[in-house]
Amino acid sequence: MNIVKRLAFVCAVFVLGSCASMRTPDVVKTEPIDQYKYAYVAPTEKLTSGSKDDMRTVNPRDVIAGTLMKSGFVVLPELKPELKSQTLVINYGETDRVGGSTIEIMIQFISAETNKMVGSCSAYGKESIEADAIRTAIRRALYRFFEMPYIAPVQEVQVQEQASI
Repeated sequence: MNIVKRLAFVCAVFVLGSCASMRTPDVVKTEPIDQYKYAYVAPTEKLTSGSKDDMRTVNPRDVIAGTLMKSGFVVLPELKPELKSQTLVINYGETDRVGGSTIEIMIQFISAETNKMVGSCSAYGKESIEADAIRTAIRRALYRFFEMPYIAPVQEVQVQEQASI
C-alpha cells in the first residue's frame, strides 16, 4: 500500500508540474525608451514547423515589428542617419530550448546613435508547434517590456467567438 501512495504522489507532482505556468518574462531597462519614436528590427529567418496537415510559419521580425507598431513605434525598413537619435535597433535571438516546443527568446533594444543597450526582455513560449511557441514567447516578452496587457492565444479565440454571438 505504501508503494501505491508513493506512486500516486509522484504522478500528482508530475501532472501538476507539467501544468505550471511559465516564468514571468524578464525585463531590463537601462534608460527610458520614451525618447525613441522609430525602430529598426534586424532581419530574421522565417521558420516553418508543424505536422503534414498543420504547417505553421513565423518570421520573428514580423511579430516584433507588429508589436512595436502596436506600441506606437514607426518601424523603419532601413536605418536612417538623420533619425539615429530617435531610433532603436531591435535584435532577436533564441537562448534556450527545453523539450519539444518550449523555447526561450531574447530581444535587445539598442540605441542607433550610441550603440548602447537601452533594454532587453526574454520569455519562454510553450506550444505544440515550434512556430507558435516562438510567436508566444515574443509576444509575452514584448508585452511585459511595454507593460501592455497580454491575452494568451486561447483566450483571444474565446473573446472572438463571444464577439460574433
